[in-house]
Amino acid sequence: RSSVLQGINLVSLPGGARAHLPLPGIPTDLDIYPDSLRAIAVMKDVRAVAVIDLTDLDADPRIVEIPEGPVGLAALDFEADLALLYTVAESDPRVTRLDIQSGAQVVWDVRKRIEGVQLNPSGTRAVLFHGKDEQPRSNSPSDLWLASSFAYTVLDVRTGFSKLQTTATRPGEFVFTDDDQWMFVVVEDPG
Repeated sequence: RSSVLQGINLVSLPGGARAHLPLPGIPTDLDIYPDSLRAIAVMKDVRAVAVIDLTDLDADPRIVEIPEGPVGLAALDFEADLALLYTVAESDPRVTRLDIQSGAQVVWDVRKRIEGVQLNPSGTRAVLFHGKDEQPRSNSPSDLWLASSFAYTVLDVRTGFSKLQTTATRPGEFVFTDDDQWMFVVVEDPG
């Protein structure tokens, strides 16, 4: 994908055969399924997601419109065929869950703008990383304090239940345990 190309270029690595697949917008994110049979292209400018069949490049991609909520980047649960759509370019403190097969969507408020999203290995929870917000939601003491804090949110991808945890510094590297019961997040301690 390219920041100026309205579509994607596909290159077959064995042999170098090339193809251009036009899309209705410029992809801001592109993910290929592990089996290499499908790809997902997020197009922020036209508020849509393209589901691309990589086995039949003559077929038109299926376009899923995203009428509400943030769009720009995606974190995918390939097994459940779900995408969490979000943006880092705007101060939009929401995430859109998209069922890729049905096109069903739900938008959840997560209280702070998002800097990154990572799904746990089983795809049941997402971790959303937050920086400091430029504008608090209100002038209440709690909103002022929250805006001036770094944080991360653990989000249940099925229900939308979320838990926000503030941190004194920007959350850094993280790792999930193999059983998905724990996540460890490194935060810098200048002391």
